[in-house]
Amino acid sequence: MRRAYDSELWIENGEVIGINLGADFTSEHEWGIKGIKQSFGVESESKELGIEARMISNCPDNLLFVEGITIKKKKYFGLICLSRYGYEYYIKEKKISILDIIKQSELTPYDKDINCAWDENTFGILVEAKFENEIKQIYEAFKKKDIVIGIGSSHAFMNGGLKFAIVSKLPKEVVENIYNTDLDAINLKIAAEATGIYEILDKAGKGKYKGWMALSPRWKDDEKKEVIFWLNPEQQQIHNYGWFTVEELKEWAEDKGVIMMDKKVARQ
Repeated sequence: MRRAYDSELWIENGEVIGINLGADFTSEHEWGIKGIKQSFGVESESKELGIEARMISNCPDNLLFVEGITIKKKKYFGLICLSRYGYEYYIKEKKISILDIIKQSELTPYDKDINCAWDENTFGILVEAKFENEIKQIYEAFKKKDIVIGIGSSHAFMNGGLKFAIVSKLPKEVVENIYNTDLDAINLKIAAEATGIYEILDKAGKGKYKGWMALSPRWKDDEKKEVIFWLNPEQQQIHNYGWFTVEELKEWAEDKGVIMMDKKVARQ
């Protein structure tokens, strides 16, 4: 698990709706959540759109509830989802405690009410005691399979982190927005592939895991006519990371332009 930032509970009218675990600019937060989806029975290649594509159909035993554990003189509650291998190794074989697991991960609290960490296969949430009721409600929703999982946009699924939301509490407008967001994501993917940049970089020896760890598209602006890409490159001692246009990525394919470290770039 890698530490995530800007974590927050989604609470409306005194009711907890879900939680955004947040994220950081790390490759572990850019590779997707295939393993988590598998653990909770969410189809990675679902033909459905909207809520139906994100609902869990399983609550695995490797989802553990943290019941009032004391760390640095503060009491915390939370959830930890280990990989299947991690669950078998740490819990059943080694009998290592939840506290040991927390200490060995990046989940250790650091002066925040809500502390989260996650990667493709695992996640952890620790909240201070004042949020005990909220995290317990989220846990109960997991057990009832009343949870949707996502990394996306539109309110409950704003860009910037791994999210869990309680299906039965989602406002109608949010459900509609998530559906519309899926349609937009399809259009974005089509537009990104139409640029041909993936093939261009691959032919230049700068394909996935050869030149980049993440190359994620987004619309440049609200007109949604031009696509730009978040690049997390290999060899960051000579390559800049950040948001780049297709033309800038094409220059990089020729070892030119602002992505090369000798060209100053300050875009986040």
